[in-house]
Amino acid sequence: VIPTDSTGDFDMIYDFIEEHWNIAKWVALGVVILE
Repeated sequence: VIPTDSTGDFDMIYDFIEEHWNIAKWVALGVVILE
């Protein structure tokens, strides 16, 4: 399901999102509400 990125940028971003999911989840929710 997750596409492999030869540069490794996606892995870095995915790890970052996984670590900060609680914050990212609320930020994304706030953006959706404000839009």
